[in-house]
This record gives sequence, C-alpha cells and structure tokens, in this order.
Amino acid sequence: MADENNNQYYTPQQDNQQPYPPQGYNQPPQEEKASVGLAILSFIIPIVGLILFLTKKNDRPKTAKACGICALVSFILGIVSSIIMNFASAALFSSALDEYENYGDSSYVDEYDEYDFNEFFNSENAE
Repeated sequence: MADENNNQYYTPQQDNQQPYPPQGYNQPPQEEKASVGLAILSFIIPIVGLILFLTKKNDRPKTAKACGICALVSFILGIVSSIIMNFASAALFSSALDEYENYGDSSYVDEYDEYDFNEFFNSENAE
C-alpha cells in the first residue's frame, strides 16, 4: 500500500485528486509570536496587561505570558519608584526644615518662650 516515496497514506487515484490525507495534515503547527504592541500597552497600563493575560492565556499563550510579565514588571517598578520618591522627598523636606531653623535671627522665638502670659491675663482682669 505504500508508494515509491514510502508514504503510507498515499492512495493512487486520478491525477486531479488530492492524496489522502490533505496537504498540511502532517505539518507541525506554526509557532506563535508574542505581540510586541500588546506587551508595550501592558507595560504602560498594567491593568490592561492583567486583563489581556486572563483573556488570552488559552488562545495565545505566548502573547498572554508576555502581557502578564510586562504588567507585573510595570506594577513592581511603580511601587519601587513610589517608595524611592517618598524617601527622597522626606529627606529633602527634612534638610529644608533644618536650613529654615538655622536661618536668620530667632530671638523673637526666645522672647515668646520667656513671656509670662499669666501676668498679661491677670492685668486685664484687674481693670
């Protein structure tokens, strides 16, 4: 039943008919490539990446994986940069506050601290 090319599925028929099985039957499936545009969108807007990951994980697993990774990396980088910016702003605020406290004449503060408010209030009540 095999022909001269050792093709066991080939059945001799008329020349205008396709051999069984049809062409492309034994070909391996083509490799799917991840979508770069969706990965970039997932990095810019992480919630879109999460939605794409959850919706495409069965149909296009490579694209879903790329979108999920980009969304996760973007989310983690956002948290890390937020923490760094908070520490940097606290340090700058602290140094600015130290400079303000040491700036200029603060004798009026000392006078305010030494002022006797009881004497002021008692003199008003006496009149």
